Amino acid sequence: MQRWKKGSQAMVMVNAIFAGLSGAFVAVMISNTNKCLWIQISITLGFVSVILFALAAERITDALDEDKVNVYLYSMLIYDIAVVLLFLSAAAFLFYHCWYLPSIILILGTGYPWLRDIYWFVSSA
Repeated sequence: MQRWKKGSQAMVMVNAIFAGLSGAFVAVMISNTNKCLWIQISITLGFVSVILFALAAERITDALDEDKVNVYLYSMLIYDIAVVLLFLSAAAFLFYHCWYLPSIILILGTGYPWLRDIYWFVSSA
């Protein structure tokens, strides 16, 4: 079995966990009584990340079925974008509640692993 296939089975589970986490986070944000701009941005980014996590998991299963590593790499790009959107969603939520330092840490924390990977995927394509 090729190396990417071994890792892809675990990535389906990771995407499912993150999709569930994003969905729960969106439900908490929707239950917030104040629907200001920051909460609406947070809900939108969280909802898009749920969709992208599900799409990434679907692409991984497609890559396994079709035995195409390019489809798997594309799913990893989708996964990276979904993680960045989830972190930005949480940062917007924290920023609304005046927790500025944790929101800045979340925004800066997306830079190294995920934004760097997104840049690599886009520049090498």
